[in-house]
Amino acid sequence: QLSFFFGETEKFNLTWQKQGEETRLTPLLFVESETKSSLVPGALQTDMNLNYRILRSGVDRFEIQVPQGQEILSVEGENIKEWDVVEMDNHQVLDVSLHSLARKKYSLRLLVEQALESLPTEISLPQIEARNVVRQRGSFLIENSPELEVATVASSGLTQQSMISVAAQKKAANALTPYARFRYLTLPFDLSLSVKKAEPLIEVESWTRFTVEPDSANFLARFDYEIKRT
Repeated sequence: QLSFFFGETEKFNLTWQKQGEETRLTPLLFVESETKSSLVPGALQTDMNLNYRILRSGVDRFEIQVPQGQEILSVEGENIKEWDVVEMDNHQVLDVSLHSLARKKYSLRLLVEQALESLPTEISLPQIEARNVVRQRGSFLIENSPELEVATVASSGLTQQSMISVAAQKKAANALTPYARFRYLTLPFDLSLSVKKAEPLIEVESWTRFTVEPDSANFLARFDYEIKRT
């Protein structure tokens, strides 16, 4: 049933379409990322969570740009139908398709890895970029194996954040060591790191006793070595 009012006119036009076939608004996507980059012997491992905020209309496909040299190990998220990687000239594009539309929010987790062929070396932190979004910003934590020494060579577009909460966490003897935490508000940014094999760290605690007797003097020394990072 349809009813409407119109003013003085000789003609008018009326069009309609099936319910659910209304014109879709272009979706607006905003991304907040959380990344952990781990430097271990032989590799840089990156664990990244992309948290999407979806406005106006739902989406069933996400595209993420990943630098060349980064091996995509796994892609996790709800309702994933399939994912594929397309190789480009200087980067690769990860295409993720869903079974149905995601609305309001969606989280995607990526695990990627870059080989470290030899040490010492310099590397740049990989910039993984969500495509077709209005804005992407986020934070990342860098940690390293006790077997490696890491130093910052150059950085831009980043704000360094406090490490108090990270350092307060108790770690196992073989756990990775937090190096730095950064935040970015826009892409691109730059962070270059030097990586080399850690030199042995030796700590010594000594104990000495010297005794004098009528016909002799005795000297006794003890050295306790603790060798770290070997």
